Amino acid sequence: MSEDDAKLPKKGGLLKSIGKILILVVIIIVLVAIGSVAGGYFLPRYMPAIFAPATANNNNKASASKVDENLPKKVPLDEKDASSGQFKASYFAFDKPFISNVQNSGNLVQIGIGISTYYDDRVINNVKKDELPIRSAILMTISNQDNQTISTEAGKKQLQNQIKDVINNVLKDKEGFGGVDSVYFTSFLIQ
Repeated sequence: MSEDDAKLPKKGGLLKSIGKILILVVIIIVLVAIGSVAGGYFLPRYMPAIFAPATANNNNKASASKVDENLPKKVPLDEKDASSGQFKASYFAFDKPFISNVQNSGNLVQIGIGISTYYDDRVINNVKKDELPIRSAILMTISNQDNQTISTEAGKKQLQNQIKDVINNVLKDKEGFGGVDSVYFTSFLIQ
């Protein structure tokens, strides 16, 4: 082999590089096409407000106002003067106490719980209807407490607020509206 032969390009070298470029271009076109199809499929599902026609927005506003009409309303303390800003409280106590172990201890806690709301009777009806998931969420919350914390007044108040939040979260998830304003302990025993 002479030096002149070494300087000449190898057979098919140009064809191989053109073939690699073509394959790369085809792969890019296929990926862009897949991305476009996926975007066209998923974006309207997960961002409907952006892709909805203008008339659909009007319908959504109308249905939103219907939903607001179905939400519980605060009950004024004085029926004649609803603008006073004072509301009538309704109360409900769970029939069975909540019994659970406490964290990092062999102790049990038994708690009787009641709630109050300033909203109409739909909130208490929802609490009764969804008592099973509410009880479960409350028991999970109680079991995450430690003995020293719930032995103090501040710890008990903190637990009341956590239970209120848990009940409202369950109600929002199940009914679309919470409405529980306060949680009360009707009994509290640590053994």
